[in-house]
Amino acid sequence: MVYEHEDALWNEFNEARQAFFANRSKHYEELHATQDTHFEAKKELVAQAKALVESNDFSKATTQKMVALTTEWKKIGSAGKNEDGIWKEFRSVNDEYFANLRQYNEQKQFEWRTRMQEVRARKQELLNNQKRQLKRLQDSMVGLISQREVDEVEDRIEDKKEFIAELEASIADIDAKLAK
Repeated sequence: MVYEHEDALWNEFNEARQAFFANRSKHYEELHATQDTHFEAKKELVAQAKALVESNDFSKATTQKMVALTTEWKKIGSAGKNEDGIWKEFRSVNDEYFANLRQYNEQKQFEWRTRMQEVRARKQELLNNQKRQLKRLQDSMVGLISQREVDEVEDRIEDKKEFIAELEASIADIDAKLAK
């Protein structure tokens, strides 16, 4: 009689245990399937990131795409046992892009500074030339006899002084930009 209850109790317990294990197996199968889907999505993001690196396009739009890939990465969810490996690969590609971007920007900055220094040198040369011409005009005032000639030279001197002031302001502006 006691055995009858034990058998019934065992059967009830065993059914609950079997249902638990079946549900657990189903849960992990679904979890692994989801993680595999996440892994595939992350592999696609790695491929997109590699394509951006290979494009050698460092425009603002491309950089925003790279940042958007990182945002998308975070939204996808865990890839389970593959997460660490795929993250390292993505991070490596991402780091490569931003290192290349930094190098590109440094090169562009160097080229800009070089151009600005060349422009400054040309303006300085022009300024020195204008000052020499101004000095000659001022020296030529000594021998002028007619008022008309004096007025013409004074007008030319004023024009030179204005142009010299513009050149000096332009050079000062360039110097300020180069000092940044």
